[in-house]
Amino acid sequence: MEIAFDGQGCVYQACHFRISEEPIEESEEISEGLIVDYNTDRCLVGIEIINVKEKCTMEDLTDFKLEMPPFQKAVEA
Repeated sequence: MEIAFDGQGCVYQACHFRISEEPIEESEEISEGLIVDYNTDRCLVGIEIINVKEKCTMEDLTDFKLEMPPFQKAVEA
């Protein structure tokens, strides 16, 4: 997993958790400031938190652990 921060100096605006190196085909904002990225098979490959400095501390992010089962986006009917 790769974690990247977007911001200037100590002001981090966004945090992107890259779960897979597969190309991102589609992104979806599932709640305010929380964006998930999917590959061509609609499998989760990334998670982005916008305005991360308002939602958590740098310490929260350095202790971050992601444990989740395989996830697939629901296909709209």
